[in-house]
Amino acid sequence: MQAKTTKPHGFTLIELMIVVAIIGILAAVAIPSYQNYVKQSRRTEAQAYMLDLALKEEKHRVNNASYADHTALGVTNTTYYTFTIAAGTNTYTISAAAANDTGCTPLTLTEAGVKGPSGCWKK
Repeated sequence: MQAKTTKPHGFTLIELMIVVAIIGILAAVAIPSYQNYVKQSRRTEAQAYMLDLALKEEKHRVNNASYADHTALGVTNTTYYTFTIAAGTNTYTISAAAANDTGCTPLTLTEAGVKGPSGCWKK
């Protein structure tokens, strides 16, 4: 009578370690890319809000012959950005400061449409 040989089932430790290494490499590439995407989307949202504030400023100037500060316009801050407006009779500067957006904070927008820092605004 011959002994019946059975093939082992399951994964070896080496196979599992290869899978873990591949997942680690993918995570090392994907996580920073995702965080950058989230930061850019928050920046775009802040820029859209700043453009909306600029429209409100122009409307206020038409009705009142001067620009308004952030309290008069009812500026609301978000979780990621703090908005301020420095306004005078003929000028204003809208600023958006973020705690974790290095290099692109504060974002600024003036009554002349000058946006800063220039590399942080989409064309």
